[in-house]
Amino acid sequence: MSYNRQLYLRLFQMIKPYWRRIIIAMLAMLGISGITALIAFLIKPALDDIFFAKNVEMLYILPPLVIFLYFFKGLFFYTHEFMMNYVGGMIITGMRDALYRQYMALPQLFFDRTATGVLISRVTYDVNILQSSVSTVVTNLLKDIFTIIGLVAVIFYREWRLALIAIVVFPVAVWPIIKFGKRLRRISTSSQVSMSRLNNQLQETLVGSKIVKAFCREDYEIDRFHRENLEFFRLRMKNVYTRAI
Repeated sequence: MSYNRQLYLRLFQMIKPYWRRIIIAMLAMLGISGITALIAFLIKPALDDIFFAKNVEMLYILPPLVIFLYFFKGLFFYTHEFMMNYVGGMIITGMRDALYRQYMALPQLFFDRTATGVLISRVTYDVNILQSSVSTVVTNLLKDIFTIIGLVAVIFYREWRLALIAIVVFPVAVWPIIKFGKRLRRISTSSQVSMSRLNNQLQETLVGSKIVKAFCREDYEIDRFHRENLEFFRLRMKNVYTRAI
């Protein structure tokens, strides 16, 4: 648990230089959450006044209002997506530079003992996963928190007794999400290892193609690559169906 906390602290340290863009993204997220709550609030008058009370005046007011709200929701969504992906991209660019500088500072013995494909995978595949953490996970976490606060306020205003029932049920709904989240982290780690092996085998085979052909080992290498490729596919599908569940 403390290890995960340290990782998140390091992640937020990387985000700090871009605090202005983060603030803009957070304001946009607040706008999205507020409009989402407002649209939920408008469902009742839309049904009651237009469909049941047959109030023609509301027919002229509510639909344009909903279109207006969705326009601004889209504008806020664009702003926060652009800002967070910019921050994520800049952090990953810096991390790749730092990792490459670190490689150049390491002694030759390290490169003799470490597979080249694994080192390449660290700079490409692994770093891309971190970009997802910065631009997607952090964004969705903040946006969802704001949205939940807004929607909880709406349901308590509409019907506090049903809201209390929903809150009692809420922990039961959260528990499997936490369990599946831990499973997804394990699968993601295994996928990274599998991709490293795949890159390493690809690099070794292509660089050593003369040796492979000299010893007529093409079929062996094809079969070995196929097995590793299938293993990576299996792990990716585990990730997909775990998320889907």
